[in-house]
Amino acid sequence: MRWAIQAPVTERSVRSRLLAEDFARALRIAGLPVSPGAVLDAIAAVEAARIGTREDFY
Repeated sequence: MRWAIQAPVTERSVRSRLLAEDFARALRIAGLPVSPGAVLDAIAAVEAARIGTREDFY
């Protein structure tokens, strides 16, 4: 079992995760293979960039 230090859950982090998950879902619907690991990487990248709005994400 791996233990990881979790960052505090904030409204911005929740929005960032939802944006990345929505994007991954759209890619899958378009027929692109998106692995769970790629989704986790995308979530980490969006959170690190402190992206919290769809406009910033686009």
